[in-house]
Amino acid sequence: MMKKSALLLFVALLTLPSLGFAAEQATAKSDTSFELGEVLVSGEKLSVVEQAGTVDVITAEEIKNSGARNVAEALDLVPGVTVRTGAEGTPRIDIRGLRTRNVILLLDGVPMNSTYDNQWTPDAIPADYISEIKITRGASSVLYGAGGNAGVINIITKKGQEGLHGLIGGELGSGEYYRAKGSLNGGTDKLRFNSYYVFETRDHFPLSGSFNETALQDSGERVNSDDEKNNIYANLLYDATDSTKLGLTVSYWDRSYGIPPATTKNDGYIKKPKYDRYDNISGNLVQLLVQHEFSDALSMKASAFMNNQEEDRSRYDDDSYSTQKKNGAYNQTSYTEIFGGNLIGTYDAKEYGTINLSLSAKQSHWKLDSEVYKESTSGSGSGSGGGHGGGHGGGSGSSSTAASSGKFVGHDESKNLDEYNIATEYEVRPTEKLGLVAGIGWHALKKITYGDDESDYSYLLGANYDLTDATSLHVNHARKVRFPSVKELYDTDSGNADLHAEVTRHYEAGVRHNFRSVDTELDVTGFYIEADDFIEKDVNKVSQNFEEYSFRGFETSVVNRSITNLTLKASYTYLDARNESDSAEIVELQYRPRNKAGVEATYTAPCGAKLYASWLYVDGQYHYSSDGKDKSLLKTYNLVDLKVSKAFFDDSLEVYAGARNLFDEDYEESYSIPQAGRTFYLGTEYRF
Repeated sequence: MMKKSALLLFVALLTLPSLGFAAEQATAKSDTSFELGEVLVSGEKLSVVEQAGTVDVITAEEIKNSGARNVAEALDLVPGVTVRTGAEGTPRIDIRGLRTRNVILLLDGVPMNSTYDNQWTPDAIPADYISEIKITRGASSVLYGAGGNAGVINIITKKGQEGLHGLIGGELGSGEYYRAKGSLNGGTDKLRFNSYYVFETRDHFPLSGSFNETALQDSGERVNSDDEKNNIYANLLYDATDSTKLGLTVSYWDRSYGIPPATTKNDGYIKKPKYDRYDNISGNLVQLLVQHEFSDALSMKASAFMNNQEEDRSRYDDDSYSTQKKNGAYNQTSYTEIFGGNLIGTYDAKEYGTINLSLSAKQSHWKLDSEVYKESTSGSGSGSGGGHGGGHGGGSGSSSTAASSGKFVGHDESKNLDEYNIATEYEVRPTEKLGLVAGIGWHALKKITYGDDESDYSYLLGANYDLTDATSLHVNHARKVRFPSVKELYDTDSGNADLHAEVTRHYEAGVRHNFRSVDTELDVTGFYIEADDFIEKDVNKVSQNFEEYSFRGFETSVVNRSITNLTLKASYTYLDARNESDSAEIVELQYRPRNKAGVEATYTAPCGAKLYASWLYVDGQYHYSSDGKDKSLLKTYNLVDLKVSKAFFDDSLEVYAGARNLFDEDYEESYSIPQAGRTFYLGTEYRF
C-alpha cells in the first residue's frame, strides 16, 4: 500500500510546475561529436521529423555523472524504455512494449543488430567513447529503412580535438570487478583522430542479502556470472576541402562470460535450468564515409560498412560446467557478417523545404558449425537435441534411465538475406511556428537460401507547432515494417519459414512547455501502437505471426534547474500492452511493466564535488507459465544509485566512488533470474 501511495504522490508531483523534464527543442551540437556518422544531423535545432516525434538525447556529461559504464546502464531511466535481463544473461532494450529486435541500433550510422536474431547487446558497448546517445521512440524517420518499429537508438562517438590529448583510468568494485581504460586523440584543423581501449572483468556479482536460497542457487555469489570484455575503437575525420569530408571508423571487441541459470525448476514456470557459457565473442566493424556539398542547396553523404562477429557457445550437463555427456549438450560457433552501404542526397530549397532521398542495401550472412551430444542407449527413453544458444542446437531432451553412451553429432548450416531500402522524406516550415514532415519508403527482403522474397512499404506524417514561445505541440502517424530474422525463419527448434513481415501503425501526440519563471520544462506524450502479425514464440517455443497486439500509454518527463548547481529530472511511463488476437488465452503481454518511474538529481557543491543520485521504480510486470495458460506478477522493485566525484589539478585528475542498488533490493527483471544486490565501486581518471 505504501509503494502505491508513493507512486501516486510521485505522479501528482509531475504535474506541478516546480518539477519537469522535456526533450529540449534546441540541441546545441557538441563540437566533440563525430557527426559524420549520423543519418540525421541536428544543428542548433532538432530537425522537423525529430520535433514531430519523441527524441531524448543523453550527453557524455550526463553519462559520466551517472556512472554508467555501458549503453544499457545509460538508458535505464529513459521514459518508455525498459532494460531487462533475462535467460540469455545480457540486457535487452525494449521500447514502448516492443522488443529489442524491433529497435535499430546504430553506432556512428553502422547497424549493430545481429543477422541471426536482430538483437544486440547494449552492455558490450562501453560508454567511454560516446559523445551522445539519441533515442527516437515510436515514429522514426523513414530514412532509417526497414525495422525500427519500436524506435532507433543512435550512438554518436567522440571525435578528436586539435593538439594531442589523452586519458588513463581505472576502477574496482564488488564481485572482484576491475576496469581499465585509456584514450588518445588529437589532430590539426584538417585532420582529427580519436582512439579508445577499455578492459573490464568481473569474477561474479553478489546477490542481495535478502535473497532466499534455492536448491540451484546459494546466497552470496551469483552462479556462473563472470564476465570479461575488451573493446578497441577509433575514428578519423579529414576535411579534404571546404566542401568534402572523409571519415573512417574501426572497432574490435571480444568477450567471454557465463549465463547465470534459473534458480528454480519444475515449478510450472521454469521446466529445467540450462548451463551455458560463451567461451568467446569477438567481432569488428569498419566504415568509410564521405560527405560532399555540391552547393548551398545540394549535398550528399555516402557510407560503406562491414560488421562481423563470431560466437563460441557451449552447453553443459550441470552447474559444474565441466561435463557434456547428456542429450542437449553442445559446442557451436556462429558467424555473422553484414556488408552494406547508404547514400543520402539532400536538397535544401530554403523556405520551400528540404527533401531527402535515401538508398541503402545490406547483405547479411549467417553460418553455424555445431556438434550436439546424442546418447545411444540399450533401453528406452532416448532424448533429442536441438537449439542454437539463442535457439539452435540446445534443447533439453529426456535422458535414458538405462546405461548409456553417446557421441557428438556435427551439424553445419548457413543462411543469407539481402535487404534493400529506398525512401524519401520532405519537411517544410510554412510559417515560423509550424513544421511539417512526410516520408515514404519501400523495403525488400531477398531470401537467398530458402523461402519467398518479400517487400512492403512504410510512411510517416508529422507536425510540430509552436503554440507560444513556451509551448509546442507535436503529432505524428507512421506505418513501420520489420522482416523476420534468420533465427525466426530457420532455427531448427523455433524457426518458421512461413513467417512474414510484422507491421506496426503508430499514433502519437504530445505537448512540451517551458515554465521559464521556475526554469522548468515539461513534456507529456500519449501513444497508441497497433501491431499486426507481431512475431513472438508460442507455448511450443516456435516463432509465429500473432494476429494483433496493441500498446498504449503515455510518458511524462520534467527537468528543473531553478536551484543553482542542481538539476532535478523525473519521469513516469504508463504502458498497457495487450494480445488482442482471437486465439489469445492471456490478454496481458508478459515482461512489459505497466508502471515505470524515475528521478535523478545532479548537484555541484561549492567545493567542486559532484553528487549524483537516482531512483528507479518498476511495477506491474507479468510473466507466463510454461504452458501459457497462467500468469503471475513479478515483484515490484525500487533501485537507488549514488555517485560522488571530485576533480583536482585543474580537472586533470578525478576521483569518484559510488554504489548501485544502495538499499540491496532483491529483484528480478525476468522470472527466476535474480539481479545484483548492493555493489560499490571506486575509480580514478587522469587526463592530459
